[in-house]
Amino acid sequence: MMTLAACRDTDPKTVAVATVIRTEKPTYAKGFELQELSDSTTRIVLFNLEKPGDTLQLITWKKTKITSMACVSTTHIAIIDLLNRLTDVKGVGFADLVQNTHARALIENGSMLNLSIGHDTDDEIVYSIHPQLLFVYPFGGNNYDKYLKKGIGCVQISEYLETHPLGRAEWLKVFGVLLNEEEKADSIFNQVEHEYLALKKKVDDSVTQRPTAFTGFYDSGSWFAPPGNSFAAQFINDAGAHYIFSDSLRTGNIVLPFETLFEKAYNADYWGKIMFEPGVLTAEKIIEDDPRLAQLKSFRERNIFYCNVAETDYHGDAVVQPQVMLADMIHIFHPEILPDHAPKYFFSIK
Repeated sequence: MMTLAACRDTDPKTVAVATVIRTEKPTYAKGFELQELSDSTTRIVLFNLEKPGDTLQLITWKKTKITSMACVSTTHIAIIDLLNRLTDVKGVGFADLVQNTHARALIENGSMLNLSIGHDTDDEIVYSIHPQLLFVYPFGGNNYDKYLKKGIGCVQISEYLETHPLGRAEWLKVFGVLLNEEEKADSIFNQVEHEYLALKKKVDDSVTQRPTAFTGFYDSGSWFAPPGNSFAAQFINDAGAHYIFSDSLRTGNIVLPFETLFEKAYNADYWGKIMFEPGVLTAEKIIEDDPRLAQLKSFRERNIFYCNVAETDYHGDAVVQPQVMLADMIHIFHPEILPDHAPKYFFSIK
């Protein structure tokens, strides 16, 4: 557990213990809560989503002007962009993978530096930028101490572990507190939530028969699929389909022998896939892992939907646009509900 203080202008030995006067628990996210304290500070409690019940980090935050920050994930870029604060981001991890158009312009003109060397962070660049805040992944342990000792505040962001699409977008509220943009963050999230729930209601009011769907990936003889309480399963359900592994509830992927997957998915109506494939994606590319997949009903009837990470900002802007991803999937499963929808993240292979 780490504590990050925004301001230490008083002797901590003489400061009275602040009490919690209001707690804001997010509606969908499980990884944080916000506590308003009696001394006009905010305590941000970040939970360990990989070990339920554990606290990952406590941040006692006094409003301060943030003019320099850095982040290691492309998803952080998407959230900060919605708050119109990208010009304050001086560095980003994996800059070559950033697809956000506003960030790309800053990277190309040298205003936003690449923090990555392979899969590691270039400490010298981080120190040269010396951001007030560095948004990092929720792992690294004592490795973050080196930044804290340099006066760089590390904030461990775990939105990607949330299992509800709106839960990921709700992390806007954490960034809103830290960047003094609470009202904007709340307003944006409320609009995203409104649009998402309106789409879900259309499905619930219109759909009488749900097609079956599956997803996952094949590797070394086994099929790895998200469980029934996962992000992917939530999307499939909200879009009006039935996920064939909906009864499998766990924290990690379901691992099945290929033969078991083949039997369960043989008559499934739809097959969904997240993949990285620069250029044109064909149906034949989908079954390269194992030609037997061509026997599946979903393949034979060309009811395959996919998100090509190489061509869409799935690991960026999509995090704060769950309503757009939901609309994409509704258009795939039930095109009559959204006949004029133009897909942005999920497409069909015909």
